[in-house]
Amino acid sequence: MTEREKKLEFEALYTAQFRTLFAHGCTRLHGMGVPPAVAELYAQEAVQETFAALWERKDEILGQEYRMAWLNSVLHNKLADLLREERSWQEVLNLLRGQLPQEDICPMEE
Repeated sequence: MTEREKKLEFEALYTAQFRTLFAHGCTRLHGMGVPPAVAELYAQEAVQETFAALWERKDEILGQEYRMAWLNSVLHNKLADLLREERSWQEVLNLLRGQLPQEDICPMEE
């Protein structure tokens, strides 16, 4: 497969599958309790990262019968990565909240 053929196949896959993968990502995230607006942002990012990964491995994946299975697998991994990152940030925020002074204590009044 020439570079031009790879580019054309990649573009065709992107055009044909972006919405389907996006919808699948949203559905999966909604099922995990992620709010709809956040799920859409994460799903879009995960699908974009999935296609970026495909482009990096285009010589290996494009033209193969298993390319859709590969895309779905990578999408699931990207979604899991985003959720892990979100959990990590939530832990940091919770730690920071624990270090904030109590609201009912006003240091200026003492």
